[in-house]
Amino acid sequence: MLTNILGIFAALFLGVSAYFAWENKGQYEAQISERQNEERLLKKAQDKLKVTQEEVKIADEDLAGKTSNLAKLSEDLESQNNIVADLEGQIEDQKLSIADRKQELAKAEEATANVGDPEELLADVKQYKAEIAELGIQLTEADSERINLEGTSQSLNNHILKTRDTISLYTKQQSNPNLNTSVADVYGGFGFVTINGGDAVGIVKGSTLRVVRGNDTIAKLLVTAVESNRAAANIVPDSLASDTSVYPGDKVVS
Repeated sequence: MLTNILGIFAALFLGVSAYFAWENKGQYEAQISERQNEERLLKKAQDKLKVTQEEVKIADEDLAGKTSNLAKLSEDLESQNNIVADLEGQIEDQKLSIADRKQELAKAEEATANVGDPEELLADVKQYKAEIAELGIQLTEADSERINLEGTSQSLNNHILKTRDTISLYTKQQSNPNLNTSVADVYGGFGFVTINGGDAVGIVKGSTLRVVRGNDTIAKLLVTAVESNRAAANIVPDSLASDTSVYPGDKVVS
């Protein structure tokens, strides 16, 4: 009798132990699965951070290059302004010299009128006239050069203003506000498109653009890469309606 009771207790003990072992095994496997999922998420976040850091590095290098170019343009403009100032000074000197020659010519003519027409005074008059003519030519050439330099200076000013605007847009990660281009190719399976124009029309990496059809915005694009005449952009998730597609030739604006 006692033996049977002990056997029953032993069987119960073994059954309870087996149940708890099975329960602990399930919890352990769930923890392992959760840990593996967390590691995958961490790896994905690390990869995305690395890509973002590379993009920031490229953008910083691009901005540094444009800033250096602006500094050089400013130096060129200052040099051109100095040349213009020197030419204006030379022109003023030439004008004064012409005035002096005219006064000397007037005196010589007055002297010849009083004493007749001596050959020596006549020779001086001819020489003064020749010098005045030569100075007039030099004055015309200097004035023409001054006009050309002023045009160059204005062109440099315009280029500097444009470069400053471009740097400002790069800093703010904004494309040209007046951008008006189109979709070149569509890669729907990968969720991105290529855009005509690129850097030449003011597309900036990291900026957001709109795909317009008629008067409606049908999708938004996030620019991921820019070349001189072509750019690539991801179609922003949830910005494209389920029954709408982007096609080559669709209008793209800032």
